[in-house]
Amino acid sequence: MEAVFLISRGEISGHHGGGKVRHDLLESARRAGYHIVLMPGMGWRYFLHLAQLRIPRRSTVILPYPGVPAIRQGGLLKGIASLSEVGLLAAKKLSGRWRVYLYVYDLPIEQREAAGDFSTHLLARFAESLLLGMSEVIGVMGEEMEDLMRRRYDWLTGRFVRYEFLPYYAPQIAKGTGPGYPRKVAFAGNLSQRRIGALAQLLPRKPGVKYCFYGPDGDWLAEVRDDFVWHGEFDASELSAVLNETADFGLLLYGASHMAQLRYLHMATTSKLFAYVYAGLPILTYSYRRLARIVTSQGLGFVFDDPAALADIVLNVDEQMYKEIAGRVALFAQGLASRNMLAEFVQAGSALIRRTVS
Repeated sequence: MEAVFLISRGEISGHHGGGKVRHDLLESARRAGYHIVLMPGMGWRYFLHLAQLRIPRRSTVILPYPGVPAIRQGGLLKGIASLSEVGLLAAKKLSGRWRVYLYVYDLPIEQREAAGDFSTHLLARFAESLLLGMSEVIGVMGEEMEDLMRRRYDWLTGRFVRYEFLPYYAPQIAKGTGPGYPRKVAFAGNLSQRRIGALAQLLPRKPGVKYCFYGPDGDWLAEVRDDFVWHGEFDASELSAVLNETADFGLLLYGASHMAQLRYLHMATTSKLFAYVYAGLPILTYSYRRLARIVTSQGLGFVFDDPAALADIVLNVDEQMYKEIAGRVALFAQGLASRNMLAEFVQAGSALIRRTVS
């Protein structure tokens, strides 16, 4: 097999959100024995390093999108920068005869629209279409993401690989006890009032249920309701133990305010899912299509259509039911931890190319 290279931006220090994803992709590449190319710098320095990039001919090159390339949105200059980066990569691919495996872990255009900004420049969309067109293999999280991309670019045929789960590296801890009282429902992530203010209003208030929050900017929560507890911000290496000790369930719910945001949530697999699973917590998820399918098929917890039902769901879980679900969660986490998701994607991509050539 040809040499495999993962290109990534070099300033990877975060452990939350996209930074955590990029960190774990690097770890997957290291464990698989792939070559890692870190591209330092921002702005013109990044483009200078990209122009000087040297990778052996006929190599397989993994681009973790939207980290590399970064499709910049919001104006003409950002659109031009996006096109320039994709153009440089296309020229490198052509001269080096690379095989490009595009690993799509988020869709920046949909992400921006989900945040309520519909001003995405046409050049950003054009840059994304060129990127997809130059890729021999396009890795997507599941059928929802693939369907969305096929609808947008109907000329894409036969090059998708569904990798299903993102790499995730953190301590794995099984839940050893039944649920406590009051039942403690965890929500981990960015806790700024702008991000989750609407969500906080959706959570039902009922005796015997508390909501525990983990992440940055949560100091406002305790002032809103007496059943809200902010535990603080934790690194991914610490979060599993803290969740395991202080919560009974992990919550996947967002305050979607418009259809674009809801469409985005139906196709996403948030890293919160893995944080809860690795902490041994049964899952409570709103009926987002992809997340609901995972939770239901694996028996990891409960799916609800109305957030008002949350309190009744957790209060009706007895100790035996809880331990059975927690046991399935632990087995699921063990299975995830034993796999190298990035290596599986590359193997599936190589098999796809062989079938196409033959």
